[in-house]
Amino acid sequence: MKVIFVIILSLLPGLALAVDYPYPMKLILKSEMNYLTPKNTLFSARSCQVAKDLVCYDEALTETFLQYSIEFFEDPTDRNLLLEFVDNIVFSQIVGNQPFKDGSIIILVEDTFEDGSTHQMGVPFIQENGLWKVTNQFSADPDFAEFLYLTPPTSELFDGNKGNSDTNELLRYTAPLNKTNELPVGTSDYTMRIYYGRAVLPGTFKATFGNDSSQHDIATLFHPQAFSDEEVIVPLQPGKNTLNLSINGKAANGHDTKDSDSFIFTVLE
Repeated sequence: MKVIFVIILSLLPGLALAVDYPYPMKLILKSEMNYLTPKNTLFSARSCQVAKDLVCYDEALTETFLQYSIEFFEDPTDRNLLLEFVDNIVFSQIVGNQPFKDGSIIILVEDTFEDGSTHQMGVPFIQENGLWKVTNQFSADPDFAEFLYLTPPTSELFDGNKGNSDTNELLRYTAPLNKTNELPVGTSDYTMRIYYGRAVLPGTFKATFGNDSSQHDIATLFHPQAFSDEEVIVPLQPGKNTLNLSINGKAANGHDTKDSDSFIFTVLE
């Protein structure tokens, strides 16, 4: 619960006055902060963070959330961490908005950090005394956990070493971290951790597996979805095993692209 609490407090970018998603955050002046809409409250909270104004920032929280925040940090000066969080963000955008429970509104916010990691988090708002404020009342709700998605820093992801950066972001991995992998005698399977990029087209995903003499389709073991990750257990045989993965998607310039990666798993005999 505490982890979710800290993330909720951290992910409070403002909103641009656009209609289509996604769109970037916007900073506003104190004179523009009125909390009459969830958007304005997000604008206000992020602007206060950037300005390093904790008193201003607290205005975006419900009374219950504010009290919890004060009690959460034993040392009052530690609450400044809520402001320092934005120092490592290089880009923020709003990617969605939807009703939730008890009259609340969830705004889905995505922050990209200097290390290449991405945090996507639903920020919940409720009305309090006629104003929209950020609430913590759903921090232990399993349904709310569905609005949280994090990707690792770029340095922890293996891109398959093929193609350009746009292409390589379609399929990335934290396991394996190399194209060629040697495994101990008796190894019967390998657990992959695969990250699918935002621009993937899931219906184009292909996966084949086998050895030098034959390959068979194992695509049903995978469940590709845009901006998601999963663990997949790949069955292995003694000797050389080859896994080929590919998926189509869109590059940053809008052009069609394809990411194809091959891995070799050698089980010692």
